[in-house]
Formats: sequence, structure tokens, C-alpha cells
Amino acid sequence: MFQVIYILGVMASSISGALKGGKHNLDVFGVAVIGLTTGLGGGVLRDVIMNQVPFAVKNEWIVYVSLGVSVLAFYFSDKVIYYYKVVKTLDAAGLAVFVVIGADKGIDSGLGILGIAIMATLTGAVGGLLRDIFVREVPYIFKEDVYASLCMVSGATYGILVLYTNIDRILLKNIAVITIFTIRVVTIKYNIHLSKKIL
Repeated sequence: MFQVIYILGVMASSISGALKGGKHNLDVFGVAVIGLTTGLGGGVLRDVIMNQVPFAVKNEWIVYVSLGVSVLAFYFSDKVIYYYKVVKTLDAAGLAVFVVIGADKGIDSGLGILGIAIMATLTGAVGGLLRDIFVREVPYIFKEDVYASLCMVSGATYGILVLYTNIDRILLKNIAVITIFTIRVVTIKYNIHLSKKIL
């Protein structure tokens, strides 16, 4: 089940990247690159920083999944946009899994709480950050809603619970995924943002 949610999350992230590329009139190659970057960029960067062979390099099938849905989104964008709420929901589920995967990588590598939170955030949010940079927009995670901050806080909290309590790790994973998913869906539904200051 965990892997299924991961795959759906990669697909949803790739679709969001592809739609952003289409909005900026990129050709199919550009859209595929943006979709791939959005879906897998965070995990790849995380593994490179940790001096590991990226998961996507060792498991090429996930690259093909990301590229495939990106190209499909390019050619069927009108239908994808119609179901965009479903895509956003899948993205929320994927984010939850990405955060836990990133945090687990940090924990298993012996990092402290800050390092664990950073790995969780890299995995969950950097794909979208790179997507927006590529199309010359202010990154979505800096202005629109609760996203990167959710990754940081959730990753740190999960790390603390794993390292300093005796709660079963599998149970903690499930609780973390459900909690992050729920918070993300609520912030989308009610358009919740961090406070802003207009100068």
C-alpha cells in the first residue's frame, strides 16, 4: 500500500509539472522534463546529497511512469484539468509518503532532527520548487499555502518520535502518513496560508 501511494504521488506531482509546462507553452519535450523534475527531483537531490545512488536511477520503471503520465497530461490536458481536484488529492497522499520516506532516509543515516527534517522537506517539496524555477515563477511553496513548512514540521516530529520513543515504527509511519495527508487536504479545501506581510 505504501508503494502504491508513492507511485500515485509521483504521478500526481508529474502531472502538476506537466500542466505548469503546458501553461508556459513548452513543447512535449519541455513538458516531459518539467514533469519528471517535479515528480522525482526532490528524491534524486536528497540521495545525491546523502552520497547515494538515487532511487530513480536504480529503479528506472518509476522514471518511465513519470515520463508517461507527463506526456499523457500534455496531450490530454483539457481532461486532466477537469479532474484536477483528484490530482491534488493524490498529490497530498504522495506528499505524505514522500515526507516519511525522506525522514526515514535521514534516520537510517544517523542524522539529527534538523537533518531528518531537511531530508523530509527535500523529498516532499523540492520537485515543485525546481518546477517553478524552470518556468521563472516565484516558487509555489514560498507563497501559496502550507507545503514546505508542513514537510519540515512533520519530518522533525516523526524523527523525534522514532528516535526518542518506543512506539512501533510501522505504526508511526502509518500515523504520520494519515496525519500529513489530512492536514494537506484541509489546507487545500479551506485555502489556509501562512501569514504574509505586504510592504
